[in-house]
Amino acid sequence: MKRRIGVLVLPALLLAAGLFWLWHPRSLTASLGGDIGVRIITHETRAEDFIAYPDREVYSFTVEAGTEEYDALLALLERYSWHERLNTLGGDRSINGTGRGDPEVNLDASIWSLAPKSVPSQGRLLILNYKGAPNAVVDGNRCQLGWGNDNRELLLALAELFGVTNPPASP
Repeated sequence: MKRRIGVLVLPALLLAAGLFWLWHPRSLTASLGGDIGVRIITHETRAEDFIAYPDREVYSFTVEAGTEEYDALLALLERYSWHERLNTLGGDRSINGTGRGDPEVNLDASIWSLAPKSVPSQGRLLILNYKGAPNAVVDGNRCQLGWGNDNRELLLALAELFGVTNPPASP
């Protein structure tokens, strides 16, 4: 009898532990240290003579450790978390979510630690305006950023923090 209960309970415990590991929120700042590089990319489409031209601007910043801007960036990132996704455990390396996210947000961001690292992907965050998952890369892991529209909110907050204007929605 005890053996039967053990046969039933053990798989249930393994499943529960796996789901906890998968959905457990992880910090965006855990692998960031020292000075931090930030790149915000704006996307805009302009129309001339019935032809659409994509415009892209790249804004790069270096945030030095110990400054007010550094503390504000870490405080902002601490408000968000990420978690693993089932489809990325099987080797799916794509980042497309279920399509482009909020049409009013025309931004993507990349944040990385400038401190020496043992692994090239360590200390790197890529936040994209995609709905669904995966919509971000954290330390080389394709993942879901927070729950719901967290990537939208974080992109807008990063743009505001660094004084980058979110371009208007494309026509």
